[in-house]
Amino acid sequence: MNELASLAPLVVLAVAGFGVSSAHAQLRPQVAARLCLAWLVIGAAAVLPVLIVFSAGLLGYQPVFGAGVHDAAHAAGFHLSSTPLAGGIALALLGGTAWRWVGLLRQRRALWVTESAGVLVVSSPEVYAFTNPGPGGAITVSRGLVDLLDHDQLAAVLAHETSHARNRHDRLLIAGHLCAAVAPVFIPLLRRLEFSLERWADRDAAHRVGSSEQVAATLAKVAVGGSVRSMALGIGGVGVAARLEALLAPQRPLTPAGLGFLWGLTASAAVLVLAQWQGSGELLRVLCGR
Repeated sequence: MNELASLAPLVVLAVAGFGVSSAHAQLRPQVAARLCLAWLVIGAAAVLPVLIVFSAGLLGYQPVFGAGVHDAAHAAGFHLSSTPLAGGIALALLGGTAWRWVGLLRQRRALWVTESAGVLVVSSPEVYAFTNPGPGGAITVSRGLVDLLDHDQLAAVLAHETSHARNRHDRLLIAGHLCAAVAPVFIPLLRRLEFSLERWADRDAAHRVGSSEQVAATLAKVAVGGSVRSMALGIGGVGVAARLEALLAPQRPLTPAGLGFLWGLTASAAVLVLAQWQGSGELLRVLCGR
């Protein structure tokens, strides 16, 4: 397998993914979040089989079982010509991905709430509010935030966090984090997903309290000293300035034709990745002797 030829489709997919997701601010946040997540999944799914094949190429150089791996790869239609260096890098990236996945799942588990717990007030002078992952829909707020806000502003915060809980944004968030963990190049796309999820909750909160201005004023106040826990979504999260602009001066939405083009391009990329996995799956099947 030629290394540059293998990486070229990944570059094309990465450019296309960032190009498509750049329209996220012109989409309804629900649509933007799903589009960003779709490209994160596509990107991760495109990278993993390349890492697997390159790692298999490294195994082909081993003195004891390398010949068997090489013959099995040929039987699957692969010609492993990657260098030991490329194979070593691929194997290290796979190991790093697994390590990051374990860390992310541990962080998520530490905040996980199964049963309905309502609002949890933590005795902390910090200013923060976030929604715990899990079906319990628990919302954690600090005493510092409660003391900082008036009744109406606190209602806006709770409306924002309730949107995260009701729509189970934690599922989209963990999926995005797991995909971005495959390669650092996907981190900016993950930030766009997080931004879209926060815009989604902002709009829901504005609808619930009946005022975009009230939510915007609350967001600006909380963001001054706010912080968000890892693997959790909170009102003081990413892109505060852009979210304020979206609340107070919504941008012109993308046309249906433009939206159709974006989803069509996304579907085409997904088909290409599925074809890529079909070949890699055959390689794994032969290597595993099944």
